[in-house]
Amino acid sequence: MPFGTDFSFWSLEILAAIFWTFNLPISCFLARSKATVWWLFLTQTFVDLALLAPTYVDLLSIGTYSSVQVWLRILQLGRVLQVPHWYRITGMAGQVREWLRHRSREFRACWNGMWLMVLGGMFLHAVTCAWFFIGNFPEGWVHEEQGFEGETWLQQYIRSFEWAISRLPPSHLPENMQLKTRAERFLAMFGTASMMLFGAIITSIVTNDMSDIRRVRRENKEAEFQVLDFSWNFSIGYDLQDKVQRYLQLSALRVR
Repeated sequence: MPFGTDFSFWSLEILAAIFWTFNLPISCFLARSKATVWWLFLTQTFVDLALLAPTYVDLLSIGTYSSVQVWLRILQLGRVLQVPHWYRITGMAGQVREWLRHRSREFRACWNGMWLMVLGGMFLHAVTCAWFFIGNFPEGWVHEEQGFEGETWLQQYIRSFEWAISRLPPSHLPENMQLKTRAERFLAMFGTASMMLFGAIITSIVTNDMSDIRRVRRENKEAEFQVLDFSWNFSIGYDLQDKVQRYLQLSALRVR
């Protein structure tokens, strides 16, 4: 919305309105079939109705938008808080957990990395839109860019994305404090703090996954060496050695 509304935006609004409208009766059916707590169900229904209202307001006022509409659409990010609850009561949590249990640790490490990339992309998209929205106020960075307001929304989005990326590193904190508007300074500090927290989480998850992979590989190697030593000391044939090693490999895959 901050980059302007056109026919493509209106089409997306129609699809969003249809999806979330049909989501209400489906949510009611799931809540009843899964015996959800009644007060929690009523709260979620009220939240869904409140979050659906801005979508219909945008459909009726297509082509124009106000700051109030943008803030109402930002509140729709509250739907993310419902994901863990529906993920659990629909049974998908157990299915995904059982599916991952039969995969290798390398695959699970890639799985965690993929979700971290998705979350990081969503965060960067939100920060990009927020930078353009805040910078479009008087004395904002958007008005300082010559000819920036006359560009297409895609060019504006790319430029805002570059601007957001350049403000995230902690080394640019002194430059961020020199921004003209208070909203830009606050957003820059929030983005830097969030990036540091997100970086620490990524480092922790990747370090744990790599440590688990190295530990499992070391244990497998030690088991293979023990089998080879046993076979050498007791003069066991090569055919039996191959069968034992294949058995150890299959057992290691099941343990993973």
